[in-house]
Amino acid sequence: TASTKVSITANQTLYARWTDATNPTLTVKTPSGTSSSSPTYTTSSSYTVSGTASDGQSGLKSVTVNGSSASISGSSWSRAVSLGANATTTITVIATDNTGNKTTVTRYVRYDSAAPTLTVSAPSGNINTTASSYTVSGTVSDASGIASVTINGSSVSVASNGTFSKAVSLASGSNTITVIAKDKAGRTSTVTRTITRNVIVTKPSNKQYTYSNYANGFGVSFGEGSSASSNYAIHGGTIYSYTKAIVPTSIIVYGNTAQNDGVPSSYTATVYGSNNFNPSTAKGNSINGTWTQLWSGTIKQNNSSSITNTINLSTTTAFSYIRIHCASYNFRANGYYFISFGNVTINGY
Repeated sequence: TASTKVSITANQTLYARWTDATNPTLTVKTPSGTSSSSPTYTTSSSYTVSGTASDGQSGLKSVTVNGSSASISGSSWSRAVSLGANATTTITVIATDNTGNKTTVTRYVRYDSAAPTLTVSAPSGNINTTASSYTVSGTVSDASGIASVTINGSSVSVASNGTFSKAVSLASGSNTITVIAKDKAGRTSTVTRTITRNVIVTKPSNKQYTYSNYANGFGVSFGEGSSASSNYAIHGGTIYSYTKAIVPTSIIVYGNTAQNDGVPSSYTATVYGSNNFNPSTAKGNSINGTWTQLWSGTIKQNNSSSITNTINLSTTTAFSYIRIHCASYNFRANGYYFISFGNVTINGY
């Protein structure tokens, strides 16, 4: 403020006019976004703009927010404004003193009305695999922009087109995969998948038990006779044992070439599981223990080449013994006949 010294004589009248040339002091606390490309994000359609204002000269007259008067209490002021969905709103705050001096501050706020759109394409659902790792991938999008994507807590880079992928290690058994996308307003979307890693287990050669009156290597069973008028029952199976119980998920049975004419091209088989079979007391057709049926269906074979039969199981129970049993067949034939499983691969974990 400038001052001037003047001389006054007797009977003179002095007129003075004081001018306030200083703008009010204005602070906007909320929102804090100072550019349209970096606004303050909110998940509400109504936003309270607030701050402080003062004027030490002529005094504060008013504060307006986007042209509407704000409520003033002491040096604090506030005003609620309505926001458009998924749009950036420009906030203009003007403080005016009693002389008419003004101070203007501009801020930006964006109302985010929805969570990100998150799609996990691989895996598209819960799956089984024998691999030790799996690449999880998908796409994400959001009107306000994506702040982050994580897979099981680890950050994942998102390409400009919204795609992402990351390889995750798999433990034996069930693996939960959690993908979380967060937008710039803090909204999140979550997708969960379960990947079950099945460790391939094959039958140990020294832990295989064949039961039948007639046994042959991997053979399930066979019969023999001397005349065409004879009936022969062909039945039996093989039990596979494991030092550690496994949850069987699938069994691959390779149907060996059938021998001679008259042997069927397919036969009915049943898969069982047990945890209390005792091979030391099992002889011939005597099968001890408690067995749970896991599957029943048709196994194919032919006279010219081997056939692969895949048996899918839905059990979640672990078993120490897996038993594959053939149904009985009656043949009227001469000579020597048998049905053979060939190799068997059991997938489980």
